[in-house]
Amino acid sequence: MLFLILPGLAGVIEAVTGWGIQDDAATLEYPEFPSGFPEEPPFDTCIDLEIIHTVFNALNELNTESRELKLASCREREKSKLAIASGHIPFEFSPSDYKFWARKSIWTPDEAALLSLGFVPTDSVVGMFEKLDDQSSLKCLLLKEFSERFNLIIDANRSGELNADGNPVDLLKWFIRLEFELPKGLAETVFRIQTTERFEKPSGVQESQYSDREKQTLLKLVAAMAVGGYGFNPASSRNPATKDIQSDLDQLGIGLDQKTILKWLREAANNLPDDRQD
Repeated sequence: MLFLILPGLAGVIEAVTGWGIQDDAATLEYPEFPSGFPEEPPFDTCIDLEIIHTVFNALNELNTESRELKLASCREREKSKLAIASGHIPFEFSPSDYKFWARKSIWTPDEAALLSLGFVPTDSVVGMFEKLDDQSSLKCLLLKEFSERFNLIIDANRSGELNADGNPVDLLKWFIRLEFELPKGLAETVFRIQTTERFEKPSGVQESQYSDREKQTLLKLVAAMAVGGYGFNPASSRNPATKDIQSDLDQLGIGLDQKTILKWLREAANNLPDDRQD
């Protein structure tokens, strides 16, 4: 996992631990972090070693199930050739690791940032993450994301966008509203335990804010404009109207292909009187 989380430090990891990428991918239990290093290491000892040690420590604070989930994520990442230079954040997280935190009534900003990334915010982990500076964030996507989330929470507290009381439900709603990726199940568990609200995770297709009646009215308007303004013929298999509509949309900076336009025009035409559909 270390090699895919920290691809830019692969050479350092190998020099310090003696592991190769295959060894790292095959194990969940790492030996104690080495304390002795080469006399003239080919890297910036102070920064690189602290980064590796921080991620190493964060992984070892997780239970076996969480590490298995993260390892599987890293293997999928490697298999799909997505192990890019910036690294990988395995958000996967065992419910038994986060359930304790789902019951807590207060999360500090650093705890919230770490939990939102799929890591357990023990004193040791929090201390190591906070100790690293901005230069470390340039070498590790995980540290960069932690720093950004932590600082944004602080800013939101100061501006009043977030209450400074650290309520987990409010924090998770804020993360979701700002479209942050979160560990699967974390928000659902917090909502279930701490509120009577039903959590709905945003998806690519949002639930319509309109009633069925309002939607039918809107489709009737579309049908009327398509037939009356563009000469759309619902019964025809070929419709030049779609090209004209696409052209007008392009001029407005709205990109829709003709297939999508035709799909919605046909649905709209279903709301026309029967004698106008033929």
